[in-house]
Amino acid sequence: MTRLNIETIWLAGFMFLVLLGLSLLNSAIPGEQSLNMSLNLENQSVFAAQPVNLTLTVNQPDTTNWTGSADCNITVDQQVISLNATKNQSNNVTLPVLSEGRHWIQARCTDAFSRNGSTGMLQFTVDTSAPHISVIGPENTTVINSSIAFSFSVSDNASEESGCRLFLDSLQAANITAKNGSITKINKTLA
Repeated sequence: MTRLNIETIWLAGFMFLVLLGLSLLNSAIPGEQSLNMSLNLENQSVFAAQPVNLTLTVNQPDTTNWTGSADCNITVDQQVISLNATKNQSNNVTLPVLSEGRHWIQARCTDAFSRNGSTGMLQFTVDTSAPHISVIGPENTTVINSSIAFSFSVSDNASEESGCRLFLDSLQAANITAKNGSITKINKTLA
C-alpha cells in the first residue's frame, strides 16, 4: 500500500509543492494514522523580546496504549532544533536568538510506531527595536496662531506600517497609521 504525503517547502521566496510516496509493507501497521500536533506561539505573531518561547503538543491516536514520546524536529528558517516530545503534554521550546524580521517555523514528529505528523508552516516576526521617527515640521521655533501642520516620517526594519499617536499638551490629538519611509501629515486646529 502506498500513502502520499503532500508537503510545502518555502525556499528563497517561493513555495514548492512536493509529493512524497511512502511504501507501507503491511496495512495493519499502526503507522497508518498520523500524529495530531499543535505548535503554540502564545497567540502572538510579533515578538518584541528574545528568546522566543513556544509550546509543542503531540497527541497520538487512541488506538494504542503507547505512553512514550516522539522524536521531533522544529525547523526555523531552515535551522533544525531536535527534541523528544512527551505524549499529550505541552513541551516548551526556546528558540535561538533570531534576527529581526519575518521567520518561518514548522514542527515534524515521528513516534515509536513510525506515525508522522507535522504542523503547517507558521510565520512570525521578531521586532525588538522601536521605530525611528523623524519630525519634519513644524520647526521647533515656529509660532502658531490657530492651525498647525505636523509632518513626520517613520522607519521600522520589521514593519511596513506603524501605529502613531500625536499628543498636544499631554492630550491625544490624533491616532493614525504611518507607512514605513513615507512622509505623514496631520493638520490640527488649536483651541
